[in-house]
Amino acid sequence: MRMGRRTRRAWGITLVASCALMSALGCDQELQLGQRCELASDCPAPLGCVLGRCREECASAVDCASGEECLRDASGVLACSVAEDHCPCEDGLVCDGDRCRQPCSLSCAPGMQCAGEVCVRGSATSDAGTCASPCDPVARCGCDEGSRCGVIAGEIECYASTGTVSLEGACTSSAECAEGLGCHGGRCLEYCDASSDCELEDAYCGRESHAGVSALPEGVRLCTEECDPRTDEGCAEGSCSLAFGGDPEISTWCRPVGTTVIGEACERDQQCVAGALCTHVAALGGRACVAFCTVGETCAGGTTCVESARVRDLIIGTCPLPGS
Repeated sequence: MRMGRRTRRAWGITLVASCALMSALGCDQELQLGQRCELASDCPAPLGCVLGRCREECASAVDCASGEECLRDASGVLACSVAEDHCPCEDGLVCDGDRCRQPCSLSCAPGMQCAGEVCVRGSATSDAGTCASPCDPVARCGCDEGSRCGVIAGEIECYASTGTVSLEGACTSSAECAEGLGCHGGRCLEYCDASSDCELEDAYCGRESHAGVSALPEGVRLCTEECDPRTDEGCAEGSCSLAFGGDPEISTWCRPVGTTVIGEACERDQQCVAGALCTHVAALGGRACVAFCTVGETCAGGTTCVESARVRDLIIGTCPLPGS
């Protein structure tokens, strides 16, 4: 899990103090995330020296921590912004308020949009000329008038739509949903880059299903609800399950309820009955529905509930299948 800006800044201050002490003792200093650098060799792997600081690489904005941006330098190298990117700016960045940002003249990275003269994360209104290819469902750009950007048959594309179904309304196709929403799991949900993009209270920007098995292309996320998979508390409809690969890395979402019972083969969470997760079971050589539970309790099949994930302050367990 990536560190937030405040944590990074405090971490950096501690490291600077530590390095000063090491220098006094005659030890070599190793630069850390966000510290100034001149050469690629100044930064330890996997960090790189980009725009004058040690940074994490990115292919698009979704690879960066919540609140950070994907920057492009003059040679085309992409790397994430850091908490230390504040005015006055150096190394090709420009001052925007109190923050250093990449100028649009260098071409905004995927997931970033040109707003005025600087690149901002893809929640800004933008025209098709500066939109991520082929289009951006969060920024709602890149499509001709009368079309909307969304996920259709597992691919991001523009499609004709005048849908009006509002957030969390029932749907069978994204074309039925209002702009900025897609039909996933039978409901119209918001696309997002970070949790701050979500309209729902206590929502998280997460993946649709478990272990990367999703109808969404890589990098595309949805606003998911805060709920408890053990009790389904927090879901007005459906059953609570886990979502992986978002902001934060593990979150929850209210999925449709399926008919596949515990122990039977499955491909996706929404095929399982309420209170279950579709996950890999080594003894079966594939995926199967397993029940959520409270860690340490005895499960219906006589096994003991084991920890599976931690979400917020919740410790979520699953019941091992008998004989597995």
